[in-house]
Amino acid sequence: MNRRTASEVTQSDLSLRGRTARWPLLPILRSRFARIAFAWLTLTLIFSVIYWVAWMARSDSFIINKEFNLNPVEQIRERVLLSYTNIDGAVMPEHPVLQPIGLEEMTLALVELDSLTREINSSLTPLNIRLKSLETESGRISRLHSQAMSDNMEAYRTKELAPAEAEVKRRAEAVASMERTQGLSPNSYQKIILAEARVELASARLTEATKSAQVATYILDNIGTFADSYTTEAIQKLDANLQHGAAERESLMLSLRQLRERTSQTAASWRERRTDRLGWLDFVYFSVGVSSSTTFGDIIPNTRLVRMAALAQLLVSIFLLGYLVSLAGALPRQDADRT
Repeated sequence: MNRRTASEVTQSDLSLRGRTARWPLLPILRSRFARIAFAWLTLTLIFSVIYWVAWMARSDSFIINKEFNLNPVEQIRERVLLSYTNIDGAVMPEHPVLQPIGLEEMTLALVELDSLTREINSSLTPLNIRLKSLETESGRISRLHSQAMSDNMEAYRTKELAPAEAEVKRRAEAVASMERTQGLSPNSYQKIILAEARVELASARLTEATKSAQVATYILDNIGTFADSYTTEAIQKLDANLQHGAAERESLMLSLRQLRERTSQTAASWRERRTDRLGWLDFVYFSVGVSSSTTFGDIIPNTRLVRMAALAQLLVSIFLLGYLVSLAGALPRQDADRT
């Protein structure tokens, strides 16, 4: 039984040695060294994806060298070839050959925005004060205008109704005088005279009501004729000044909105051109540098989150590399033991 076991072990050992002779790297690939190396490579690739995602989400998460991935000689060559091959109606590139990718372009756009904002605010402040004063004056003149129209309409109504009101008053006084004169037991003739006087009073009141309705209709149909000329002219001037001030304010706000849109477009263009500078392979290069602690300063983390990620990768990689070196040193001894 023991001999069979020894024979089996010998055959297994001979088989392993045969495979090792055909594939010298097989023991290394199946060793703990290969597993740790694979873990280090996987860690490097995972962090390269993390850095790339952070870069696409925030283009300021890394600081990059101004000449990183730039090829001005090739761009100049393409520009020259384009100008010669398409000499008839050539369409030149939209951007200049050497595109400014740094923060200078954004800084100039923000300086222009701040300067125009201060200029607009310095113009808007007195303009708003003037418009507020004009609105107050317009309200006061409007009240005077309404009062003047009301006074003119009342004067017209009084003038037109004065005869009818006087007639009603005269008829009413006559009826009252007859009633006092006749006493408690008037005769038939007196009663007839009193009845006729009362009919004439009712007729006068009907005439007054008809005239009042005619006057009211005329006022409604010709209400503009009762406006005061002075207040009307003042209101027209105030309205013109208000419209001019509102147009001026709208023009200033439009200029500010347009500048803000241009600044946003500049920021978007800057971000797009900046993110195009780096791809995933660039962050694989950076991640390998962090994992091996041999970065060259051409790509630098610029946010706390990215710096913490790089620090975590560096610490884990140091332990993995140290363990990997110790395993690499033990490989010759393991090969000697096998032989």
